[in-house]
Amino acid sequence: MNLLLKKSRTKKKSKPKEEHSENKPDIKKGIKKVDLQHHFNREELEQFLRKKKDDDPEALKDMKVTGRKNELVDRILKFLEGDIEGVKKKKGGRGKRKRGSSVSQDEGSKDEGSKDEEAKDEEAKDEEAEEKETKKRKKNESEK
Repeated sequence: MNLLLKKSRTKKKSKPKEEHSENKPDIKKGIKKVDLQHHFNREELEQFLRKKKDDDPEALKDMKVTGRKNELVDRILKFLEGDIEGVKKKKGGRGKRKRGSSVSQDEGSKDEGSKDEEAKDEEAKDEEAEEKETKKRKKNESEK
């Protein structure tokens, strides 16, 4: 029986890992994904996105500057390639639902206008929280 099990198992061929550069590069067009992941921590990536957003607030007003490290790396690469639409916040996400709650008949039959208002309210709360976080970071940086 052990022979059967051994034969059925196949080793996966791993892809050769892309090597990162030895020195920390500047974040600019042409930087490799592996370099962003290896040489920069999440806070540095967020700081880069915040700086770019502050430099051009009108064009990048919908750009999200927080998230997981992989998301930030992908967003920076898209930004550097000029894909402004690719870095914007996605609207109409799943939303947050309390555990155990379900959509009632009344909630399910809401008209489109009230759903849009709810989405706008949620967006405003997110933006407000992001602004508070930015002010807090700037205050902490100025104290250092």
